[in-house]
Amino acid sequence: SLGLVERDAALERLQLSRPVWVFMAKEAAVWHAKEFGYVTADTLRVLCPVPEGQDARIVGAVLKDKRLVKVSYTPTQRASSHARPIAVFRLREA
Repeated sequence: SLGLVERDAALERLQLSRPVWVFMAKEAAVWHAKEFGYVTADTLRVLCPVPEGQDARIVGAVLKDKRLVKVSYTPTQRASSHARPIAVFRLREA
């Protein structure tokens, strides 16, 4: 759908805005999934805080990594997000 195309284009632009941070954050997300069996936006934000002035949706760009797969949802632990559901990812099976 057009909405998905626009979303993916926006995520691509975010990745291009901070390529080094995105690379490091993807590696951190994959590491966490290997070590603990899962990763969420909350855990990623602890491992790799979003750079000041950067659109926080860049975390979504990181978690779209092909090595990860969405498996469920859990309430966020961030008080500012009022327990809204966030995705839980694990490593994709080989």
